[in-house]
Formats: sequence, C-alpha cells, structure tokens
Amino acid sequence: MVDSFRWISALVIVILVLLWWYFRYHQQRNKRRHSHQCERLQKTLILQRKQIAKRHIALDRYDFLQYNLEDALLVQQEIK
Repeated sequence: MVDSFRWISALVIVILVLLWWYFRYHQQRNKRRHSHQCERLQKTLILQRKQIAKRHIALDRYDFLQYNLEDALLVQQEIK
C-alpha cells in the first residue's frame, strides 16, 4: 500500500514538473514571438512615417493653382 502511494505521488510530481516545463517553454516562445512582431511593426511604422513626411514636403512644394488638381490627387503606390 505504501509502495503504490509512493509511485502515484512520484508520478504526479513528474507530471506536474513536465506541465510546468511545457507551459514555461511556450510562454517564453510566445514572448520571443511577440517581441519580434513588435520590432517588425516598429520598423514598418518608421518607414510609413518617413513616407508621410516625404509626401507632406512634396505637397508643401506643390503649387495647386499652377497644376491640374485632379493630377495632384492621384493615389501613390509607393514613394521612392
């Protein structure tokens, strides 16, 4: 009776340790994924802010009275 109790308690402890390790591993992996995603989003935001700034500078230089307004309001795919 005592011997089977020790086996059961040892098995429960091993299962608990494995579960703890499993969830800790996945938590760390999710943190790494999240930080990489945040870095990627930050780089994208920086690029988009630079493009917006370039567009504002170009619009400030543009003389709407001199050129046709319809040509000035065309959608731009990407600024190079």
